[in-house]
Amino acid sequence: MKNNKNILSLAVICIFALNFILSQAHALDNKNKPKQNKIMEVKEFKLKNGLKVLIKEDHNAPIFSQAIFFKVGSRNDIKGQSGASHYLEHMQFNGTATKPKGFISEEIERRGGNFNAATSTDYTMYYMTLPSANKNLDFSLELEADRMRNSIINDKEAEREREVVLSELMGGENSPGTLLSREVYKNLYPTHPYGIPIIGWKDDLLATNGKNLKSHYDQYYRPDNAVLVLVGNIQTQEALDLAKKYFEKIENPKIPKPAEIKPENAPISQKSIQVKSPSETLLLMKSWRIPNFNSEDYIALYALGTILSNGELSRLEKALVDTGKASSINASARQGIDPFSFSVIASTPKDNNNLDEIEKIITQEIEKIKNEGVKPEELSRVKAKVQSSFLFGLEETSDLASQLGLFETIANDWKYTFSWPDKLMAINSAQIQAVAKKYLQDNNSVMGKLVYDAQAQGGKEPVDANLPETANLKTENNSKSANASTQGGIKAEEIVLPNGLKLILRQNPNLPIVAVSGSIDAGESFDQKFGKVGISSLTALALQRGTENKSKDQIDDSLEQMGAEINFSGDRDYVSLSAKGLSKDLKSLLDLLSEQMMQPAFSEEEFNKLKVQVLAELSQSQDSLGALGKIGLYQAIYSKDHPFYELSLPEQIASVKSINTTDLKAFHKAYYQPSRTIIAISGDFDKKEIMEYFNKVFAKWPDNEQNKTLQYSAPIIEIEKAKPSEKTTEIAGKSQAVVILGYGNSVKRSDPDFYALLVANDILGGGSTLSSRLGKSVREEAGLVYSISSSFDMRRGAGPFVIQMGVPPQKIDKALELTKAELEKFKNVQVTNEELERAKNYRSGVFISNNLTTNENVADALVQYSLFGLDLNTINEYPNKIQAVQKADIVRVANKYIFPDKLNIIIVKPKP
Repeated sequence: MKNNKNILSLAVICIFALNFILSQAHALDNKNKPKQNKIMEVKEFKLKNGLKVLIKEDHNAPIFSQAIFFKVGSRNDIKGQSGASHYLEHMQFNGTATKPKGFISEEIERRGGNFNAATSTDYTMYYMTLPSANKNLDFSLELEADRMRNSIINDKEAEREREVVLSELMGGENSPGTLLSREVYKNLYPTHPYGIPIIGWKDDLLATNGKNLKSHYDQYYRPDNAVLVLVGNIQTQEALDLAKKYFEKIENPKIPKPAEIKPENAPISQKSIQVKSPSETLLLMKSWRIPNFNSEDYIALYALGTILSNGELSRLEKALVDTGKASSINASARQGIDPFSFSVIASTPKDNNNLDEIEKIITQEIEKIKNEGVKPEELSRVKAKVQSSFLFGLEETSDLASQLGLFETIANDWKYTFSWPDKLMAINSAQIQAVAKKYLQDNNSVMGKLVYDAQAQGGKEPVDANLPETANLKTENNSKSANASTQGGIKAEEIVLPNGLKLILRQNPNLPIVAVSGSIDAGESFDQKFGKVGISSLTALALQRGTENKSKDQIDDSLEQMGAEINFSGDRDYVSLSAKGLSKDLKSLLDLLSEQMMQPAFSEEEFNKLKVQVLAELSQSQDSLGALGKIGLYQAIYSKDHPFYELSLPEQIASVKSINTTDLKAFHKAYYQPSRTIIAISGDFDKKEIMEYFNKVFAKWPDNEQNKTLQYSAPIIEIEKAKPSEKTTEIAGKSQAVVILGYGNSVKRSDPDFYALLVANDILGGGSTLSSRLGKSVREEAGLVYSISSSFDMRRGAGPFVIQMGVPPQKIDKALELTKAELEKFKNVQVTNEELERAKNYRSGVFISNNLTTNENVADALVQYSLFGLDLNTINEYPNKIQAVQKADIVRVANKYIFPDKLNIIIVKPKP
């Protein structure tokens, strides 16, 4: 399932956000020590029935997060019932004996909260974040206690939910990585359940019934097999009393917990495999068996993965991606209760046909580490990343609930959360060299290659397509937990320099970190005016590849030694820039940023490398049904002279090939001007020093009068004149179809109808899949799709209205028919008070989560408000404007902007 909340992947650097700062304070100078606000005061309790309860008070914002972990994952699925743990996760949202179907998702959203669930190899967890008012803590604990033993699990519900799980399964099979990773893990772990995908095998899912799931539920969903975590604006004693009130009365089932899983001891019989696929992307995956997460060696293996592939100067990034031999590379150690795997995964376009060469280079780099160890500068870069990453992670305090639960489950000790990073900071070259020698041996590995075969068919069995650590319940709730509120407001100031550059400053001294965000009015919408599609994005990316005074490697080394980052990327409306680092390094960070913006080198050598990577990505996009569907829709809606029109992928490839460094320099000269630039800084900085810096450095950037004639323009589509169309494309080697419906919309972000239309869309299909009208009708009741969502693209220009769904090919017609019926109904059936209240509270909560949680989020929001011509105080007024939306507004915008008879339908489906 899609990982909507990235709290569980154990990209372990994120875990440093928790409290590593206290244990490593000696590594920072006094200026960079955060306020030691009792971060480690986690209280542990154990109820009479064995439930462990962890409580951490944090009164910085009026919210709390709750997570409950059950020590059951796919490793506990019995033979013939693979996928049972994940299947059961789905069932937990179908109601209980006292809560009807749909109540759980609707009530959480009505209270302004967000929620999700995840199944891993080793655990299943459920979380929610809610405002701390209105007895929400009482509600959340009662709900979770009720689900622990009273969920409705029977054949009828299992049969209905099976269709959703199978749809999810088919969607995963569309990824080229599905076929390969399935075979690699199956051979690496022939007897242990780590060799079976979290979602399970199709035949097992078809055979699993309500009785099987109920038995699994009774065995594992019990107090003595769970840990409950509460973090946020709560009182410890009250929280403990409520936990006792609702959980302590639950008795453990008399069914004994099954015996522990035995680690894999069977030999690897097939060490090299080849999988055929009609994919535009070739893949290599080599995996080794390694010890479990609790092992001392795991820490060194994690560091090894970072040195091999994390960062522009990492070994495999330089040897493979930088040279154009591979389009992506990742090396990482996967954690588990039992011994798991270290994997290196590389992708390359099929036209390269160079998997053997990639394998040789990977082997060479690993052998170098075995023979020579790692360099001091490699270790220092890893530790610099640790230092900045944990500081930035401290902004997301709500993640603490999930991370404490994870460590209690994986390491059997939540305190390991705080001690694990210490050990990583103490790692040395000899330890990394030792684990490379010990574990990265050919007789301990499986090498898999996915090769091109036009006649090959898609996979018949499921797999985790992206090799995730978890599979999540799809709720379309893409927000992180709120860790800030509008109380007191965000105070920001906009200053315009003499050359027209807008500088927005927001001081936040809570942590010694700073985030920079910005926009340059040089987005992809100007490509056509310049006559070269792709020029905007290529220019933005090329800024990061060297300046007149510094090479790309020199810039990357400076950034990595600071644990900082700078990024530029093209967007339809503008070029975005971002940077973040420690406060003490802000001037050095701005030096690099200004130099990249004003003095790019645009060298032929670096640009040729960049083009190879971009062309590879475009080539591989031909495997993406979603990308093909979006192109089809934009071609149906917009004329070729409209800035939103999208060329076909072959046309985009041809255009990128035609662009040269002369074009980059001309585009940069015309569009990269101070009067077209907005920069926002949020974090711990001295305003006087920043103003002096900008007046000294950025004020010297001269403005070009020519740029005033290059104005953003995106004509509104006249929906009354639009002619609906339908187009079907068939792609070989796929299992599930993607269907996209839409038409041109006329609302921009600055339009007064924005707020009402946003709430209306949440009711229709933009909120949770489990509670929106489209989600309830097409997914929950009819079981036709795994995912369905609607959106109005309202930004600088008026983008389209879009509905997208992943649907089994045989159910396309029924799904389309029901979707159209729901659109008609939305225009004619008034929303209920409950729907309106739920949507408004949900949207307000999502706004806080997405815009006020971190310095980076705040800076991003302020830049967009300035760019869109809105007052900066919009960031504080937003929730009130959402709450002001009335029923009459929903009726008005539904009739004004919903046109079922104008839908363009784009179907991208598997070739029979």
